[in-house]
Amino acid sequence: MEQEIPSPTTAQEMIDLLETYDLSSDAVEDVPQLDFKIFPNPVQNVLTIQSAQDHDISDVHIYQLIGQEVLKNRNRNDQSRINVSSLQKGIYLISVEYQSGKRVSKTFVKQ
Repeated sequence: MEQEIPSPTTAQEMIDLLETYDLSSDAVEDVPQLDFKIFPNPVQNVLTIQSAQDHDISDVHIYQLIGQEVLKNRNRNDQSRINVSSLQKGIYLISVEYQSGKRVSKTFVKQ
């Protein structure tokens, strides 16, 4: 039985989430049918998210590494563009939730 991944609200919850569900950028190998591409990476202004096999993306969440959600975007197709120009330079976690309820995460660099 598959378990839904909770949304972290604190830095410790983010660390626990990453350890429990192995949400590092390498973890997408566990669910290759739900992989997604992000580009450009590093990004300055607009980040494009594209589902690798045309699975519909439901929501996109962007977190600081301390666990704070900084952006959320609702989407209803297999590609999304997010303006990240307001984010400070650094490394962020992007979590893509599909219409099926599955979630896959990666990291990206904001320049």
